Amino acid sequence: MQHVTKAFASAACALAMLSACTTFGDTFYVATGGDDGANGSSETPFATIAAGVSAATASSAPRIVVVRSGEYRIDSTIEISAAVTVRSETGNRADVIIDGQGKTPLVKWTSANPKATLSGLTLANGYTTSADEGAGVFMYGGTITNCVVRNCLKNGGGGSHAYGAGIYARYAPNIVDTIVCGNIVSNANPASENYYSRGGGIYIFDSTGGSVRGCTVENNIAWVSRGTSNQNNPNANLCRGGGICVNDSTSFEIVDCIIRGNCATNASANGKAGRG
Repeated sequence: MQHVTKAFASAACALAMLSACTTFGDTFYVATGGDDGANGSSETPFATIAAGVSAATASSAPRIVVVRSGEYRIDSTIEISAAVTVRSETGNRADVIIDGQGKTPLVKWTSANPKATLSGLTLANGYTTSADEGAGVFMYGGTITNCVVRNCLKNGGGGSHAYGAGIYARYAPNIVDTIVCGNIVSNANPASENYYSRGGGIYIFDSTGGSVRGCTVENNIAWVSRGTSNQNNPNANLCRGGGICVNDSTSFEIVDCIIRGNCATNASANGKAGRG
């Protein structure tokens, strides 16, 4: 009886150790040769980042999506609604490219989430006509680190405003060691003077705290066209921040950044511009 008791105790201990060492759904993998019908393990990865994010959102913390090297062309926005980290497997931002093909915004936080993170990725060729989201990334808090956000276009389409082509960020975001380049925010409404274009590279709004640190912000454009009315209105056609525009925010910091080659262009004699 003593031997049976010892054997049972040993088996129970082994089972407990196995349970402690086994995680279910904390880390999911994505690869270009994967399958969204798989379970997202290292051996059987998902094919799309959206599937990885969805699985991670439904799992227990920490929620991590590891993306293997390759180009991921997307037709719809990757939405983040939980404290998910999406990162490249190698840590090299050139190895994973998320390409919106000029069709869709790339990544969007759907709610305030200070622990959501993008790391080691290139985000390229996003597009939107929506006033209040980024063509590249729209973030509510959280972190973007060691990424590239490039060649995204936000076309206001003649609405009252167009903000943040590369990154539109609110609620104390942190953008770190990231290159933001070649993004354009534009707006044109020939019937009105009272419309805006701000933050070709990065637009920060309604933020208490947060920072842009160690980033390169270059060759981005904010542009508006000439209207036909109220030519003497000093507040007409406000175009601000070809590179970065910070608006309605306090204690937000821009630290150790390179900001160069950006342009804010008004086709109105009264519009106000700031290139950086």
